[in-house]
This record gives sequence, structure tokens and C-alpha cells, in this order.
Amino acid sequence: HIEDLDLGEVAQAVLADHRPPEGRAAPLVQPSEGPMPVRADRLKLQQALINVLSNAYKYSPEGGDVAVRFLVAAPEDGPQRFGVAVEDHGIGLSPDNVARMGERFFRADKSGNIAGTGLGVSIVKELMGLMGGRMQVISELGKGTTVTLWL
Repeated sequence: HIEDLDLGEVAQAVLADHRPPEGRAAPLVQPSEGPMPVRADRLKLQQALINVLSNAYKYSPEGGDVAVRFLVAAPEDGPQRFGVAVEDHGIGLSPDNVARMGERFFRADKSGNIAGTGLGVSIVKELMGLMGGRMQVISELGKGTTVTLWL
């Protein structure tokens, strides 16, 4: 159900309901500087945000801050885009693994120490595409990962 939403408001609602893992601090949130009007399915957008936020904690098992930022991009050749970025300071990904993000059943952690099926990120990628957006992943092995959901 695609409708007019404010990305910042949807994200703030997800953050208000989110409970970090035991012993971990709530995400550091840099508030949006104004309205972030997007067209999206509220429930699917919430699902995508919850998955990305959960992964930020899951893939930073040694701790470290998880941060959420709101972004605006105004490309010269298209409409203004809005994004919500979730950054962790966890295990990070190699360039080869970043290239495979969103493949079904792909797991960056081959050790089996981190639970999961390898479907969550592929679902996020698909949901973002269905809503006319995209998922951007920037990562450095051993340093952490930033996943931005753009609409």
C-alpha cells in the first residue's frame, strides 16, 4: 500500500519501539533537519528499517555505537532523494562481500557464530526496489558497515 509518508517520522517510530540487545546502548540518532516526504508502503519500510537496525547490532558483537542519520540527496539529473543510514562499528565486509549483499542466502559471516539465514538483506533490497528506492552498502572489513535506505 504505497502512500505519502515522512521518512523521518517512520524511522523515529521504529527507533522508539526498538529495544537493543541486552547490554547495548540505544542507537545514537542525528535527527532529520526537516520533512522527508517519500512515497512508500509504511509496513514494508518499517520491516526494512527493523532488519537493517537489527543487523547493525548483530554484526557488531564486540559492541560499539550504532548510529542513525538522515540524509538528503539532490542529484542534478533527477528528483530529490531521502535516506536513512544505519552505521555500526562491527565486523565489516570485504569489497567482494559488499558486491554480494542482497543475494539470497548469502552470509558474510561464514563462521556460523552469528545466527541468520541470509535472507534478511535480500528481502530489504527487494522491498526497497518495490517501493522505487534502493539499498546502499558501504563497508570496510574490520571497521564496520553503513547501510542506507534511499527513497
